[in-house]
Amino acid sequence: TEGLTDGGCTFEVRFKQAFCDTLKANDKIVISYSAVLNKDAVVAGEGNPNESKLTYGDEGKTETKPSVTKTFTWKMDVLKHNDKDAGLAGAKFVLSKNSDGSNLIALIHSGNNTYRVAAAGETEHVITEITTDQTGKFTITGLDSDTYYLIETAAPAGYNVLKEPVKVTISDKGQLAVIENEISKDVAEVRVLNNAGAELPST
Repeated sequence: TEGLTDGGCTFEVRFKQAFCDTLKANDKIVISYSAVLNKDAVVAGEGNPNESKLTYGDEGKTETKPSVTKTFTWKMDVLKHNDKDAGLAGAKFVLSKNSDGSNLIALIHSGNNTYRVAAAGETEHVITEITTDQTGKFTITGLDSDTYYLIETAAPAGYNVLKEPVKVTISDKGQLAVIENEISKDVAEVRVLNNAGAELPST
């Protein structure tokens, strides 16, 4: 019952006496629920704590010690650069769950080259493509531990676009890794190199 809680809880479940009277010794009650982190969630760090507790007995006078769990969300730092390690502007990227780009991740620009994963139901200011500025840097926050594909859709003028997506994994501890030729390499940021030149048409 939301809006009827005691002690500042988000929600609580109350069992009526009629239900309790049907219980037998050693019966177990299991309550399962899910929640979604919102745009105010803490990225990495100490995570986002969640507490649950039980009150029971005559007039609910007995209360258990809160059980605490933590939910984590992660970020991906990206640097688009040339062979002199200088940032490149004008590169365009999408982030996908699939290597063919068929499952794009919806994003919202939150300023300072930072983009967060859009929440379910958000429609305003939602984008799927990121364009780098002169720093060549951007950050995507609100990511789960999973495998992602960073796909370059357009290269800066005078540079060749990447032919293959960059495969990136985020571990359940938030560690970024780039997968190349089936070899995983832990990284602090995803560095994407563009080579200068123009591709000639095949003949």
